[in-house]
This record gives sequence, C-alpha cells and structure tokens, in this order.
Amino acid sequence: MATKIAVVASQDPETPEEGICPVLPVRDMVLFPGIIIPLFVGRPRSIRAMESALLQDKKVFVAAQTDNGTEDPEIGDLYKVGTLCNVLQVVRVPDGTTKVLVEGIARMRVREYRLDKDILTAHVVPMPWIQAESANLEPWRRRVLGSFERYNTLQPRIPSEVMASIAELNDLGQLINLIGSHISVKLEERQALLELQDVEEALSFLLRLL
Repeated sequence: MATKIAVVASQDPETPEEGICPVLPVRDMVLFPGIIIPLFVGRPRSIRAMESALLQDKKVFVAAQTDNGTEDPEIGDLYKVGTLCNVLQVVRVPDGTTKVLVEGIARMRVREYRLDKDILTAHVVPMPWIQAESANLEPWRRRVLGSFERYNTLQPRIPSEVMASIAELNDLGQLINLIGSHISVKLEERQALLELQDVEEALSFLLRLL
C-alpha cells in the first residue's frame, strides 16, 4: 500500500488530545511518529476516510491490519495502537488511486472503533512515554545507537545525513521511533515496539531487534 520513505519531521511534535478521527488501515507496515511517508489509497472506505479528514482538521489515524490478506478490514481486523497523522498532501493518480502524504504525530491507543455512515472512525487517546531518569538511560542510548550504526554498515540504505540526525537526538522517544521505522523486522515486532510506553523497556526491546 505504500512506498516507504522516512524523514525526520522538521516541525516540533504536537500535543495530541483524546478524540474521534477517521481511520486509514494499512497493510505490511507500521507507521511511527516523526515519519513523513506517502500512502497510496485505493479502497473506497479509505478514500472516504481521507475525504472526511480533509473536511475536518486534516488528521487521520493510521492503524496496521492484523491480517494483510483482508481486503476490506472491519473493526476487529485492526491493531488497537496506531499513529495519529497530519495529512500534508492529497494527489489524485490517473489509475484511480489517491496518493496521500502523511506525517506521524503521536502514538495513540484506540478506546473504540466505530463504523459510522460507512466511514471507519476511532476514539483514540494519547500514549505518553513513561520516562525514567535520563542518566540511567544514557548507557541504553549509546548501546542502541552503536548497534544501529553496525546494522546500517551491514545494510547500508540509510542516508548519512539521516544517520547524523538520529545520532544527535536527545529525545529518547523520538530516537526509538526513528530507529524503529528504519529497521527491517516483522510487522508484529514493529507493532510491539510501537505499543511500548516505558522508555527503558522500549530501548531494551529495540536493542534485541537490532
């Protein structure tokens, strides 16, 4: 459904609020906050969700499908943790699909999925990081960065400027999100990382993945 590009978001992260927004289901990917990515939308319900988002506040909730083979996902076919996104651009493609550029803002947990007038919506609540003492986490940060640098040496596909930006990050949550978005792991593992709220636990899990 998407051709993935990962870019460090240039603007300051927004503070999300609890609310209801349209849902955009995706296959074969998990979108993290801080990432800008193009999505190709062709399913009628997804197109209606995008239209609804454009008529409101240009926010959409991106959630991964639990089964990639499901063509028209229902309420029970989506993970309960996803990413609230800004819709930056919408372009109609000649083949009938719609290309949407979205920017991940924040991880959100679903209280309830709803099907309203054939548009899938979600009542979502923020998932703030559970922070620990930064001094205790610095060794974890160095180990994760070191492993990520070695990973990129073996699979050199991340631009040097992106690597440099990640290495300079002081925000551990953003560090986890950006590294998690760049590594090749199973969807279930990427989703598990997205669902973690404790910073130390997420760093430990990310290190195991690396």
